[in-house]
Amino acid sequence: MTNRQARREQRRSQRGGRAQRGGQRPASKKQQPSAAGGPGSFFSLPYLIGIGALVVILGAALIFVSTRGDSDEEFVEMLQAAHAQFPDELADGLAVGDPDAPIIVQSYIDFRCPFCMQFAADQEPQLIEEFVEAGLVRIETRHLPVLGNESVIAAEAAQCAVRQGRGWDMHNKLFQEQVRQGTGTGSFNRDAVKSYARDIGLDTEEFDQCVDTNATIDEVQDDRAEAQSYGFTGTPSFLVNGMPISGAIGSMEGWREIFEELLGDVEAGGEAGAGNGVEIELDDDETGETSDPGDDAGSE
Repeated sequence: MTNRQARREQRRSQRGGRAQRGGQRPASKKQQPSAAGGPGSFFSLPYLIGIGALVVILGAALIFVSTRGDSDEEFVEMLQAAHAQFPDELADGLAVGDPDAPIIVQSYIDFRCPFCMQFAADQEPQLIEEFVEAGLVRIETRHLPVLGNESVIAAEAAQCAVRQGRGWDMHNKLFQEQVRQGTGTGSFNRDAVKSYARDIGLDTEEFDQCVDTNATIDEVQDDRAEAQSYGFTGTPSFLVNGMPISGAIGSMEGWREIFEELLGDVEAGGEAGAGNGVEIELDDDETGETSDPGDDAGSE
């Protein structure tokens, strides 16, 4: 037994009957709301839990914003560096990497979520450089707008940019503007996202029409329904080869441990996936904060 396996067995014995992370992908992509409150219902259990936690979450967000201070410019510089180094040749909509990569990471984000911004500024560029460009990982960005109507508009804007082949440019721009403008009302309304489209050189007539007609709302709603089918209520949340991880991974070492497990299974002659019983189990200090739902309103 290797040292890593011994540590894992020790963690399992300490945690007792705690449910493991991960699981099989539901048979269908979306679940229909029921009278009792399904995943898409405003009265679903995840939504009610989110409302109950809203005051706590908003307080945490305010603490996060108030303590950033001089780090704002650092985040912008990190995002700009990530944009400059982004491998455009590997981009596919809001995905990046080889579709046949042995590991598929689906990240569910909200452009108003500060923890999602941190992931985009710090860990995601490292994942792209270390694993995506090596052909080992593909990252697919999905939408889980949980912080109100402007989160929905921002998600729609990203999908409108995808239609012009500029999805990742808008992805990066929206997170930069989260740092510059904050997450308050008006930072991601229709006028704001139209100005961001002008800043990055999109065809503004096409983009404005796309946003004004809610041309991409179905794509955003599909992503949100899919996320809710996995029980995700906060952002960022992740699927790694179909196995759910709710919350940000606290370090690159946490990601490397996950990928080591999955790639080791491939080297042993299997497939990197839940079907081979690969368990995603992280130390408690390897997971970060996650933001929960606030106003779950749709686009107006």
